Formats: sequence, structure tokens, C-alpha cells
Amino acid sequence: MEKREIVNVPFWNAPEDPLYLFKKLGFLTLLMIVLPLVLYFFSKFILFEGLLSMTTSNSYFYAAIVAIVAVHIFLIIYVYVAVMEEHKPPSFQQKRD
Repeated sequence: MEKREIVNVPFWNAPEDPLYLFKKLGFLTLLMIVLPLVLYFFSKFILFEGLLSMTTSNSYFYAAIVAIVAVHIFLIIYVYVAVMEEHKPPSFQQKRD
């Protein structure tokens, strides 16, 4: 069986850094909050009202669908990253006298 190579993202994939879990969690949490909001307002004002000339009430509805789909896609990616993450137990060095 082939061993899969894991792609390292330099920002958070550094198990030597004691804060890497907090960095990873903070980054993904920020994305989970910001990404749907940005997609909602972008799709509402630019895509649906601007390019497609929809009414305001219709654009609210379709922009909400875009944001909900984005959250679900992001959650699927988050679970995939969590499952594929390499789990290494911390190494402890014994004190020798």
C-alpha cells in the first residue's frame, strides 16, 4: 500500500510550535465566520442585484442559499483536513543523570 504524502501549510502545520492548534483553530474559525458573510453580500449586491437584476427580496433569498452552501462546503473541507491530519504523539525526552 502506498503511503500518502501530506501537504504542509506553513501557517499552522508545525507540530513543534506549542500554539499551532490555537493558530489552526483561530484561522479556521475566522474563515467560517468571514467567508459566508463575504459571499452573502457579494452575491446579493454584485451577482444577483447587479448582474442578474433581481428584486431585493429575491436576492436576499438566493444570497442566503449561497452562504449556506458555502458553510457546508467549508465544514466538509474542515472535516477532511482534520481526518487527514497526521497524528504524532508528543516525544518526551528522559532526563539522564
